[in-house]
Amino acid sequence: MPALRINILLCIFMAGFLMPELLSAQVQILERDVHHIRSTAEREWSFYPEVANRDRLILDFNSEANASPVTLKLRQNDVKQRWAITLNDVPLGNLHANESLITAYFTIPENTLRNGINRLMIQQVNTTPDDIQLGDVSIINRPADEILYEGRLSLQVFDQDTGDLTPARITIVNQQKSLQTVGASSNSYMAVRPGVVYTGSGLAEFGLPEGIYTIYANRGMEFSVDSTIVTIEKDFDIRADLAIIRQVHPAGFISSDTHTHTFTHSGHGDASVEERMITIAGEGIDFPIATDHNIHIDYEPVATELGLRHYFTPAVGNEVTTGIGHFNIFPTTAEAPVPNYQADNWDEIFDSIYATPGIRVVILNHGRDLHRGFRPLGPENFNPFTGQFRDRFNPRFNAMEVINSGAHQTDLMQLFRDWFAMLNRGYQITPVAGSDAHDVTRYILGQSRTYIRTNETNPANIDIDNAAAAVVNGEVTIGMGLFTEISVNGYYGPGTVAPASDSIRVEVTIQGPDWTTLETVELYRNGIKIREERISDDGVAGVKWTGGWTLDPLGHNSWLVAIATGPGVEELYWPIGRPWQPDTPEWTPLVIGATGAVWLDEEGSGAKRSAYDYANELVTETGSDRSGLFRKLSEFDEAVAIQAAGILFSQSDEEAGSDEIRRLMDESAPHVRSGFEKVIGYLTENAD
Repeated sequence: MPALRINILLCIFMAGFLMPELLSAQVQILERDVHHIRSTAEREWSFYPEVANRDRLILDFNSEANASPVTLKLRQNDVKQRWAITLNDVPLGNLHANESLITAYFTIPENTLRNGINRLMIQQVNTTPDDIQLGDVSIINRPADEILYEGRLSLQVFDQDTGDLTPARITIVNQQKSLQTVGASSNSYMAVRPGVVYTGSGLAEFGLPEGIYTIYANRGMEFSVDSTIVTIEKDFDIRADLAIIRQVHPAGFISSDTHTHTFTHSGHGDASVEERMITIAGEGIDFPIATDHNIHIDYEPVATELGLRHYFTPAVGNEVTTGIGHFNIFPTTAEAPVPNYQADNWDEIFDSIYATPGIRVVILNHGRDLHRGFRPLGPENFNPFTGQFRDRFNPRFNAMEVINSGAHQTDLMQLFRDWFAMLNRGYQITPVAGSDAHDVTRYILGQSRTYIRTNETNPANIDIDNAAAAVVNGEVTIGMGLFTEISVNGYYGPGTVAPASDSIRVEVTIQGPDWTTLETVELYRNGIKIREERISDDGVAGVKWTGGWTLDPLGHNSWLVAIATGPGVEELYWPIGRPWQPDTPEWTPLVIGATGAVWLDEEGSGAKRSAYDYANELVTETGSDRSGLFRKLSEFDEAVAIQAAGILFSQSDEEAGSDEIRRLMDESAPHVRSGFEKVIGYLTENAD
């Protein structure tokens, strides 16, 4: 499928050239062809050719001077970096930083065109690899407002269950399968960007050029998508109604986006704080955490002013943005002192964070991303098998992002594996998911979200302290298109310890809307996949699969996590963004739902005992008797063997390559040998 993507997009671009307006004498066509443009030699994505058509778009054309504003129209696709548009050296703005296919309009101020030869140039401002497509470039001899208001659409979005108007995300797609810029600006009840209008009230009004459009409405991953086709005629107003229905029922959970930003307070992106309130309501987030950079922000006053407060309970938080990691923290108050984000060591940073009044939750954000030359979970700082940090990094965070839908990892499972390693190391860390959304629509707020266990049912009256305590306790499940639940012996869920039992029965249920697909369900025990089911859900809404397994005892305590995945959504009403810092030009989008960890107490201690706990006891007990250690490790799982190897080799690097260790590995059980090989491989590749 990815190999066909470039050809499909070219066909979509070409389909636009018979638009009625192009036949008008008021339109000057500058470029009919589609161009694959990249300013660097390095490809961004493998579905593009190795060599781009051009490194910039330069169009020289004859024209007449414009005494009044006119409009540049073009189609753009896959734009991630900044691409500047100039006409006769006059800046017209930048392409929209959005990877979706967009029909865009830019105002050409009066007297920018001149009699004779003119030059339009579109070129990248930086040198980060960015494969884009540009085509269908024309100048329309009318102002943009006149073009975009040829007709007007009044839209109502209803909740089918209640019959009431509901906040929603509205997507406008033209006949060329492109997001269509609309005639409207953000206001107190709408947040507007090209092809997308969020409504906080369920009502939306906007202009459109003459044409035929498909209008979609949805409200995050818990709701259906409704659509209608409208024909816009000049000087006519039309009305359309859409109705969405809840298809995912996360009973006993509230939805949270633990990573939200505004341009107002973070200074980058494009979402004002007012627009952010509308997008929170429009995506159905019950418990948004304000995490602007190095500032405590309270959404409450703005949400109340806009009449949206009854849809959610906001929490005051902060993304403590340092030179050695980013940490989301909550709850606190807007008046509380900001933690010391200029500190150059984790102990000082965490001391300052935990000294902030009210703080319960401390999240390591996007741990595999590089910021200011530092990658928290890079191999120089972190062993991804043992979960061990280098000496100067004491991990005192109690949660970590395993999904960040605004900054995906190329390998979506990488951060899960890092989390697994930390659990096995003995760190009590909760998995969370957030959007890291700075924009209205470039990355969708709440596309990945954290579901927090609670008995509360009113999103306007969530007990913030109780919700924070549940996060710290690990009582969560996370979703991006799928909602996954797990129980042990019919009762014990994420964050709890299931007591010893002769039978370990695990039940898993996966829900999702009818526009996502479930393909695979996996069960992990101490980070090792022990069960897998292949599913074909045929677009079922609600419960897509329920099933379970009876597990054999290990003889020691362990933990379980269930993960469900399916193909990613590419439709324009909910497109999954590509990795922000890709490792390779290959990428496969997925929807995913994963649970927090359920602990199995086989020894009857009632404790969340880790693989490290057992390994440390074995290493201490056997002392210098390596043969005895390897014999005892055969009675445990691979996670314990990995931790034992980590302990041994931290005491003596030389042991990792010793003949004795190699001999014992060769003679040991397969899972013991595998665990030692993983640790030795890491140490060999990352030797100081």
